[in-house]
Amino acid sequence: MEEDVGLAGLSVGERVRLGVFNGLLMGLSLRDYNKIAVLSQLGVQCVATASALMTAFMRRTGGVARYFPLSLENLKESVDGVLAEKPQAIVVIVGGEDRLEECQKLLRKLLEVMADKTVRADLVICLRGYLAGCLPDIARADITILSYIELLKYLRQWSILTHDVDLERKVMMLGRLRVEGEKAVFEEIAEYPLTAEHLELLQKLMEK
Repeated sequence: MEEDVGLAGLSVGERVRLGVFNGLLMGLSLRDYNKIAVLSQLGVQCVATASALMTAFMRRTGGVARYFPLSLENLKESVDGVLAEKPQAIVVIVGGEDRLEECQKLLRKLLEVMADKTVRADLVICLRGYLAGCLPDIARADITILSYIELLKYLRQWSILTHDVDLERKVMMLGRLRVEGEKAVFEEIAEYPLTAEHLELLQKLMEK
């Protein structure tokens, strides 16, 4: 029987491996924090990313990592649970097998819920969410949760970090998103080398 091939053009096994590779480097990059909360969708790739990220983070820092499921149905409960932990950073892992429109809708609803709360933590958007173009394009989706101006104003209130990749240089980069006008500009903070297998999976993903 052939393996199911998901929306990204990767088999289930490849999505798991890619999630693990992404998560390991993302977790290592969060070395400046002692406590993080991870909000993750329950798809195969997201769960693999979250598990690897939390493991790498705790081994690297000796810090605390808490996991919370992320979906439209449990959004408010998960956000309340995250904020009760008082983390220094909130890591949001979305995408995986989901379509871009669904990823955008979930991220935008998450921002709406968090806008009503007192949040004293950095926001870290996962590699998949950033590469899918979910920030700041979530404001342009055909849903009326927040206006574009309101969203940009909200994004400026937070320290937002994310990850990007440079396939030519074979590195994953941690960076800060700075809002300029109607664009979110990526400012690199640190970079981490990709293994040959990680690079191969990312190249396959980009081809789709």
